[in-house]
Amino acid sequence: MEIPVVFATDENYLFYTVVAITSMAENAGQDTFYQIYILVSGALEGGHELFINLQEKYANIEIQLLPVADEKFQTVHINNSHVTKATFYRLILSKVLPVEKCVYLDSDTIVNTDLQELYLTEMGENYIAGVRDLWIDLMEGNKREERRKKTDIPSMNQYINAGVLLFNLDKIRRDNLTEQFREHMKKDYLFEDQDIVNVCCYDHICRLPAKWNLFTLFMGRLNELEERGMDKAAIHYMKEKKGIIHYATPYIRPWESVRFLCNDIWWQYAEIWRDTLEYRHLEKRVRQREIGYSEEAMAAYCRAYERVYIWGFTNLGRKILTELMDRGTENVAAFIDHDLEKQKYAYCGKSVKPFDVSVYEKGKCAFLIASQKRAEEIKSSLFDAGVREEDIVCFIQKGPYYYQCLRPEFAEEKGTGDFK
Repeated sequence: MEIPVVFATDENYLFYTVVAITSMAENAGQDTFYQIYILVSGALEGGHELFINLQEKYANIEIQLLPVADEKFQTVHINNSHVTKATFYRLILSKVLPVEKCVYLDSDTIVNTDLQELYLTEMGENYIAGVRDLWIDLMEGNKREERRKKTDIPSMNQYINAGVLLFNLDKIRRDNLTEQFREHMKKDYLFEDQDIVNVCCYDHICRLPAKWNLFTLFMGRLNELEERGMDKAAIHYMKEKKGIIHYATPYIRPWESVRFLCNDIWWQYAEIWRDTLEYRHLEKRVRQREIGYSEEAMAAYCRAYERVYIWGFTNLGRKILTELMDRGTENVAAFIDHDLEKQKYAYCGKSVKPFDVSVYEKGKCAFLIASQKRAEEIKSSLFDAGVREEDIVCFIQKGPYYYQCLRPEFAEEKGTGDFK
């Protein structure tokens, strides 16, 4: 059986898309062939070596790039930092893909089963099929009502997550629904295209079994879900981890850390491409990021340098210094902070200075970034100044879901890094 499957991506998500497709090809049934369409901006129109290698490796897939006029999406509203314009590309599928229906997958997925059952779902007169968004069920009643009002739909009972969808393209074309999608792209929805799909398709949405969109975040909250009386079938699928795994939650995704639930599954498929530059770069980046989760790892990292600078004279920055000193780290040279008022102070004998690239050029030194909100911005400024990635570590403050989503082999780290 030939199954059309669609992804939408840009330069940032290329490798993740390749990993998702790899998992599909590896787990396809003997008589399954995936015709894969990838919606891309014009910059990727000519193809990419990763896709070429993917096509050559697997005989059960064929890849076709569908260029999208990116300028048509310049004015869309984006409220979530992990979302890009590419996520809106799916809303014009009926115009660019002349098939009856198709499976749509986000690039942050792993498909560890065959998709024939999903594709053969009877849709009737529904526009789309998707899995219930469990976030809605976990919301308190008043917050759910606030979400309903913001999306302006009669009820949230049909609300689905848009990471895995089955599109009834014939029905969408007949009813000219794409024009409605385009009109709603002008509006400022909290959850971007996901809200648009739920608003425009309301009352024409087919509900899929939970196994077709398994959020890794909820796999760490199964006891809570059971206590709240959640769908037992959904909980069963999460325990089984068989279907489509969706790494939808920022900060616990596999390309951010290896330590969270199901991230090892993603890396099994990523490692198939371990000889590529993209894999090696990602592995190096994640290995560097892992240091920021543990004070012990940071202390060991610092001992390899002549001087260490902590970026951010804040409560967190000062606590990092204390933790490092308690572990015998004696080479912290100073804090870095561009706030002139803070530069009047010192802590544990360490003064506060503005960044001066010459301190980096004088010898082997490292930078520990204490800031949580501005970490990527600070890293970029250091890169621009010529600082190497391996000489920068961002301390990662462990959020409310950290321990719920932690893989068992990392459980011994409990109790560290919980700065308030």
